[in-house]
Amino acid sequence: MSKAPRFYVNGPYLEDGGLLPAAVFHHAVTVRRLHSNDALTIFNGDGQEQNLRLRQVQKKTATVSALPPSAGPAPHPKAIHLGIASIQQLDWALQKATELGADKITILTTERSQGIHTA
Repeated sequence: MSKAPRFYVNGPYLEDGGLLPAAVFHHAVTVRRLHSNDALTIFNGDGQEQNLRLRQVQKKTATVSALPPSAGPAPHPKAIHLGIASIQQLDWALQKATELGADKITILTTERSQGIHTA
């Protein structure tokens, strides 16, 4: 069984029958091509996750069903160390690290880093 894709939600968790926020809907349905009955996980940075299933997908909205929390031990913490070559890559790299579920992100400046000034 593959792990459900994870999405960041800037706000409270969703109630059963709630609507996915627009940004999550776009990424989940348009980009990741999830359909009705597909599972997904949302998180808001408080250390907890909410497991959901897409109940009904329409053209611009999707309702969700809340699933019970997963049983079993907590996953191992994930630390990601990013060596950024340019500042333009930073936003993209942080987004991908968050989607991977990183618990700690360290940004490293290297001798090839461009436009990043350190004190």
